[in-house]
Amino acid sequence: MNLRPAFLALCAFVLSSATALAQLLSVGDPAPKLQVGAWLKGPPLAEFEPGHTYVVDFWATWCGPCRRSMPELSELHKRLAPRGVRVIGVSVWEEKPTEVAAHVAQLGEQVAYPLALDAVLPGARPDQGAMARLWLRAAGERLLPTTFIVDGAGRVAWIGSPQELAAPLEQIISGAWDLEKAREAHRHRVEVRRRLGRVQELLFGAKGPQWNEALAEIDALQAFDPASEAEVAAYRVWVLFNLGRDEEGYPYARKICEQLIGDNAIALNLVAWSVVDPKAPRKLPSDLEFALRVARRASELSEAKNPAVLDTLALVHFRRGELEQAVALQERAAALAKGSSWESEIAQRLDEFRRALAARAKPAPERPVK
Repeated sequence: MNLRPAFLALCAFVLSSATALAQLLSVGDPAPKLQVGAWLKGPPLAEFEPGHTYVVDFWATWCGPCRRSMPELSELHKRLAPRGVRVIGVSVWEEKPTEVAAHVAQLGEQVAYPLALDAVLPGARPDQGAMARLWLRAAGERLLPTTFIVDGAGRVAWIGSPQELAAPLEQIISGAWDLEKAREAHRHRVEVRRRLGRVQELLFGAKGPQWNEALAEIDALQAFDPASEAEVAAYRVWVLFNLGRDEEGYPYARKICEQLIGDNAIALNLVAWSVVDPKAPRKLPSDLEFALRVARRASELSEAKNPAVLDTLALVHFRRGELEQAVALQERAAALAKGSSWESEIAQRLDEFRRALAARAKPAPERPVK
């Protein structure tokens, strides 16, 4: 099995069955306890204090949008502290939890609020941490970053993206928040994620990708909630290319890269991979110029630190015949992937690139003189 799609899915969602998730936590319910493994920055918090409003932001070191939201959360934390608002960041779904503390140290003063690491028992999967289970999974949330607001009465008052946080937070602390309306909005949000999980199962499940069924589910999701397109657009491209529908895939891929996913490294990476995917059937020649632009943008957004993104960029260079660049990038990808579940696949591709480079450098045998 090609591990790339599985890794991309892990970077966007928790790899658990959406249909098996019962929504145990909703807007209006008492907030779960804080059960973190360690506090990595700022004063630790044992429990929510009555009368204070808390913003609990779930993030991960591999999540580009999470990092980009941190300056705004820091500003909010400082600006609204006099009004009783506290921001907390909790790192979850980490493949390498022992490296999170060093990452937090590198963030330095960029983050002004306390940061904690989820409590994951030895041998457990990243999505089995206490905070991931009791907050994200219980609420039916499958994306990062995801932010919860806990009001002064200790209730979950809102759940959403940190980019959408400011307006509801202001209404909550001013007493103008409509809790019942927020509860209904979250029900819709959970249904969107359930349908998104079904798409995921069809693409990354044990049976292998079910391309036609996945495309039908993507169509149904977008009909139910047009705003969800950004979350499935890259999947649609990947599916179209694997169905041999290049003539549809290319125009749509170009459109979404320009208008919809231009700042999403993971989605861009999947689009670039779709163009060079060795397993995809081809009706049209691969547009390697387009793939290179998209893969470079993904690498830029991920600060050249994501091994899957570097792996894609290396493969694009390899397909373009630029073997030196391919080997250099793949060596960096292999170093970053050490100890991860995709280490073997990336190492195998590095061996392939090195053999091709060595073969090209080897002088051609001299022809015998007659």
